[in-house]
Amino acid sequence: NIVNQAQMKGEPLRRADLAASFQLRTAEILAEKLELAARDTGADTIALAGGVAANGLLRARVQQACQAHGWPLFLPELAYCGDNGAMIAAQGYYEFLAGNTGDLSQNAQATLPIDYR
Repeated sequence: NIVNQAQMKGEPLRRADLAASFQLRTAEILAEKLELAARDTGADTIALAGGVAANGLLRARVQQACQAHGWPLFLPELAYCGDNGAMIAAQGYYEFLAGNTGDLSQNAQATLPIDYR
């Protein structure tokens, strides 16, 4: 929205600054939520995994939080921080090649309970 609004108004936009600000705030929010979740659940050990665990800023922020609370932190090496979205897309490609496709009646429902059958 910010980019679109700036373009519509003919205003210059420093995209690199916008991206850096977004990354910083996102890492801060994720780390804050992780701290809150650990406190709320009584967790005393933290693990960060998946594609998001490859973000250096988030890794640093979570390491700082864990040090401050005395929580052990498990961080996979960057080589093991795979992006699940990319893996799902790759599988979708092979399903498509195999002729396994859906029709337009299908829709995603992110609010379904996890045990929905």
